[in-house]
Amino acid sequence: LVLYCCTCVSGIYDCGRKVVNEEGVRALWKGLTPFATHLTLKYALRMGSNSFYQSILRDSNGQLTDGSRLAAGFAAGITEALVIVTPFEVVKIRLQQQKGLAYNKLKYHNPIHCATTILREEGIRGMWSGAAPTMARNGTNQMCLFWAKAT
Repeated sequence: LVLYCCTCVSGIYDCGRKVVNEEGVRALWKGLTPFATHLTLKYALRMGSNSFYQSILRDSNGQLTDGSRLAAGFAAGITEALVIVTPFEVVKIRLQQQKGLAYNKLKYHNPIHCATTILREEGIRGMWSGAAPTMARNGTNQMCLFWAKAT
């Protein structure tokens, strides 16, 4: 829905119908593989890194202050944004932005092909397009989440 202009579709069902008509039913799942993989890895990294950061921020009595809990959550969010979220989002979005049915005319054929093409054409930095806003979003989200879970 996001990739269609507001005047082109009249709602979610119209959008789905247009995607199927223009690109086939498989297009409804474009980008799903990197998304599902990234979710699994992201949650594992989020919980593990938050635990690690909390362990190094505990005081001599093993307690965490609210500030330390907030800092650990923020660091966990930044970690997940840099290690998992940004590169997977770049691949997912590039796959979703493609239109057309002819496989040989698509620039990216699958997630691995997409990632290797980006690396070859844009270098390593291409995989981290949009990292700063992703870090800000994930850092603040996890900062609030892990602080709220403890209260």
